[in-house]
Amino acid sequence: MVLLMMSTVLPSTALASTETDQQDVYEKADADGLTEKIPSIQESEPTDGPDVDRSSDTSGSGEEVKDPEESPDYAGPEEAIDNLPSGDKTKEVPLSGSDEEAVTEEKEIPEATNEAPPVKNARSLTSTTLASDSGVEANTSRLGHLNSASVRIHRNYTNPDQFITAGTDYTNEVYYIKRQATYKSTLYYLISRNPSSTTGVVGWVKASDMSTQTHVGVDKNAKTFYILGSGHAYSKAWGGKRNISFNNLSGIAGQEFKVNLTEKVGNNIWYRGVIEGKTAWIIASGLSAAPVPVKTSRLGHLNSVDVRIYKDYLKPSSYITAGTAYTHEVYYIKQQIVSGSTLYYLISRNPSSTTGVVGWVRASDMSTQPHFGIDKEAKRFYIKGTGNAYDKAWGGRRNISYEDLSRIKGNAFDVNLTEQVGNVIWYRGVIEGRTAWIRESDLTTAHEEKTSLLGHLRSANVQILSDYENPKEVITAGTAYTNEVYYIKKQAVYKNVTYYLISRNPSSTTGVVGWVKAADMSTHPHAGVDKNAKTFYIKGTGHAYDKAWGGKKNISYENLSRIQGQQFKVNLTEKVGETIWYRGVIDGKTAWISQAGLSSGIEEKTSRLGHLRTANVLIYPDYAVPGKSFPAGTAYTHEVYYIKLQTTYNNVLYYLISRSPSSTKDVVGWVKASDLSSHPHKGVDKLAKTLYINGTGMSYTKAWGGKRNLVLDSMASHKGKPFNVNLTEKVGENLWYRGVFEGNTMWLQQSQLSEAPVSGEQFKYTNYNKTLAEALDIQMKQLQQTDKYRNQNAYVSAKSVEVTGEIISTGNVNLRSAPNLSSGSIKYSVPNRTSFVIVEEVTGDVTSGSNKWYKIIYNNETLYVHSSLSNPVRVRVTASNTKVMAAPDSSSHLFGTLTLNSTRNIVTMGKDWHEIKYDTWRNPTREDVAIYLDPDQNSHWQHLDLSAVVDISDSQLNQFLTGKGILAGKGKAFNDGARSSSINVFYLMSHAFLETGNGTSKLATGSIKVGVLGTNKWAVFMPDGAYTAQWTPTGSKWTITKTPSLTEKDVTNLKPIYNMFGIEAVDSNPDIRGALRAYQENWYTPEAALQGGAKFVGERYIHNSYKQNTLYKMRWNPANPGYPQYATDIEWAIKQVAQIKRFYDQLENPLIIFDIPKYK
Repeated sequence: MVLLMMSTVLPSTALASTETDQQDVYEKADADGLTEKIPSIQESEPTDGPDVDRSSDTSGSGEEVKDPEESPDYAGPEEAIDNLPSGDKTKEVPLSGSDEEAVTEEKEIPEATNEAPPVKNARSLTSTTLASDSGVEANTSRLGHLNSASVRIHRNYTNPDQFITAGTDYTNEVYYIKRQATYKSTLYYLISRNPSSTTGVVGWVKASDMSTQTHVGVDKNAKTFYILGSGHAYSKAWGGKRNISFNNLSGIAGQEFKVNLTEKVGNNIWYRGVIEGKTAWIIASGLSAAPVPVKTSRLGHLNSVDVRIYKDYLKPSSYITAGTAYTHEVYYIKQQIVSGSTLYYLISRNPSSTTGVVGWVRASDMSTQPHFGIDKEAKRFYIKGTGNAYDKAWGGRRNISYEDLSRIKGNAFDVNLTEQVGNVIWYRGVIEGRTAWIRESDLTTAHEEKTSLLGHLRSANVQILSDYENPKEVITAGTAYTNEVYYIKKQAVYKNVTYYLISRNPSSTTGVVGWVKAADMSTHPHAGVDKNAKTFYIKGTGHAYDKAWGGKKNISYENLSRIQGQQFKVNLTEKVGETIWYRGVIDGKTAWISQAGLSSGIEEKTSRLGHLRTANVLIYPDYAVPGKSFPAGTAYTHEVYYIKLQTTYNNVLYYLISRSPSSTKDVVGWVKASDLSSHPHKGVDKLAKTLYINGTGMSYTKAWGGKRNLVLDSMASHKGKPFNVNLTEKVGENLWYRGVFEGNTMWLQQSQLSEAPVSGEQFKYTNYNKTLAEALDIQMKQLQQTDKYRNQNAYVSAKSVEVTGEIISTGNVNLRSAPNLSSGSIKYSVPNRTSFVIVEEVTGDVTSGSNKWYKIIYNNETLYVHSSLSNPVRVRVTASNTKVMAAPDSSSHLFGTLTLNSTRNIVTMGKDWHEIKYDTWRNPTREDVAIYLDPDQNSHWQHLDLSAVVDISDSQLNQFLTGKGILAGKGKAFNDGARSSSINVFYLMSHAFLETGNGTSKLATGSIKVGVLGTNKWAVFMPDGAYTAQWTPTGSKWTITKTPSLTEKDVTNLKPIYNMFGIEAVDSNPDIRGALRAYQENWYTPEAALQGGAKFVGERYIHNSYKQNTLYKMRWNPANPGYPQYATDIEWAIKQVAQIKRFYDQLENPLIIFDIPKYK
């Protein structure tokens, strides 16, 4: 169905000799696919601007004839033809007259005032052909462009050695040519910026250095066309870039263009008019004889069932009547057109002029409003309960998506799009899974909602309201309502002011006092933690209260010092703000005591060393008083601490850090274990030993020291010198040695020392133009991964996940409509392992010694089950990119993110945070990355020059390969790959061991097969089933789908594949992506994979432009930090050095070259 009739495009047209010659026709498809003849003046398809057919008609044989721009006596084409020289009659009207004639149409040209080389002769030129001993000149009429900036412009064509070069001053514009000359068989044109051979003249140019077209007048008849919106408008016909007078016609598409002059350049017609006060020449192909549809943006309703909807607004008979099928709904209007004097709108059910289109309707048959977007900002309103919701803004009856909003009065309405229709604002959101548009007048920002806070009135002057909408009914707090704590279970926002409903009971209905402005209260969030029984010991400080965070009126036991050390048995734990409060009984009275007033009484000895992770770490003088702490800052970071005492408080492990190996001397304070990087620390012996410095790393005042513990910041100049050890200790898995060197007591790590003087090792250093800190900043913006925290649980916000529980009883369990044990509350009886969604913990009837129940969702119903019969087992992510944290705190270290609907096993369910099991690979901290980025840290073997070939036999390599799975016996393949790619063979072997699991991985053993399914489509047969892999070149994307029905008979060229170095084995799908790469590389045998992989590593890394010739450089690329880098594991380089060193240890006096980077 053709609904939008395209406008007639104006062509280039020669002036016809008869009137009927101008009534050519072109065929146009109508709405039914038929054709009809429509009058047009089109003859050819011209192109715009200086690219138009410049190659044609450059012979220079054109004659100079009268130009309607120059001749005020121009009367029409026939009269002009009669005035032509004998034998030169033409049906086209020329554009040149005598040089002496005044320019009547285009005399005001700014360029004409520019200085230009003088023309050849000072004498006047005539309209007849001149002959002289110096050349043959003639009149002509052409337009032309210089072919390049190197074109020569001559003052006198008889003296070709005198010229200027066009450059940028004379190119990219069109010139008038009214005079030509032939000299020594070479044709020259006289170029001018005016339509004259005497004014605006620039000089003589060889015809071969120009692109030219014949230039003739057509008429000066007034015409009206419509701008199509393509191309440019120019100050002259066939203009160049310098002649553009209106750059972007698309902004005025559809606008009328009043023509006052028509000319022909070559085969193209050009029309002159005025746009925004400027002369504008537009090529015929940029104009339309018929009105052009223009863009608009409105919404509209048909006025009645009798409205006619036209398939084609040009065909009044091509309509249907709206009837009931098209009324009572809103339409998008994205296009309009005026035909005759009638305005038509194109109506559509989609916000588009191409999809969902219904047809054209007269504007007078519609009620319409302007329609435009406001923003896409998220907003929250609340439903007043009036009116309806629609699937489109300003909808009609047929657009209603939710008919009676009173049923959901007060519900939150989360807006994702805001638009304006006329003067009315409309908001889009979702109601019960359906798109809903609601007008502004049916929404409100005022809303009462549940909350859970505790609060104190700030002063006796605070006003307490019975109704926040009627502030006249108030009482003043006075002494009767101050100095006590209140429960706040409901809050409201009214006229941008927040109010709290205060109560002496934990309820919004009983014990209520009234409404108070939030600004008149000091409040904290109030949440239950658990009802677990606990035992603490009273420290003897502060008071006990009858409510958590009580005031003076709530004190139940004033002087706790009298019962210092007494057991305090807790039966309820709550959190107020960041403070934990415990409820118990003292002398028969309910007593609430804050965490700071109690002690767990369990402190244990330990022996560790540790570093604070960041300057933001909090140090607590007393771990039981979390509110009193100070940040580490620069004063306490970058040094190592002794840890001789630890304690667990509220399930959090704390370490006591000290600058001395003591729990009483030089103590700094308590720090959460999660805020420290620590290792076990123990003495080994005090035996005197002599070891030898290998020249790597730094020395410290303490074992495993930090920057603040430095003695020497480089040991490179002391390589080979003896180090006399007097104490040996072990930190984690690393040995540290203390000795005295050149008068300084210092500690060195085992990797910095050798038992015998180092022989055969050579060190070279490569300088890089970045500081270590700058490189670290760059690396932290890249994906970094570590398995350091693989055994540590993680935390997700309860707001971002849904908890799934399971029945754990062996028999059937009752799911109830309320948390009680009455027979009437039983809803379902379900078996073991039945799954459901846990909403929250609630209290109910006591059974099995507990009143804890779970409020759950099962079978789309809200039910209850007792906690002794069920357990939370996993979380499902309900928010995209949910953050996984190292601690139950949004400011703690970010381990990673979880995608929507992904699941993880739950360890502990909390109110605000859930503890979960998380992935092995996680984000490292900045300090973690810094340790491995620092080239002076860790083993110097990570700096082994991998471009140095090892001289070793195939048989010797085979000894090292014994027991290495499919790699066994492949010594020759390793050697061939290493030698052909100039790579250290021990590195290739170590890398292959790491990537293939010592020759046993699926990628290494040929257990994966790949075959072709079609263009950019492959089948991958894994041990666990078949997969389809589709490559999309647009966007460079793989789509991998498990396809159980796929068999090996369905593919061609099926091959087992081998990938020994994990090439393209990306984290998201390592086996399949690695298999596809191997197939594309033709790695169909282990030997091909070893040699091809060596070539890949050599070309991409070791011998690339960044010279990544060490494990360290492959991982961190100091020449261009961030890209390319071989791995994301921050320990990748270090994990391979032990194996490589073992290979070298079995050689006699090998030559070992190290290339160590030096940052600025």
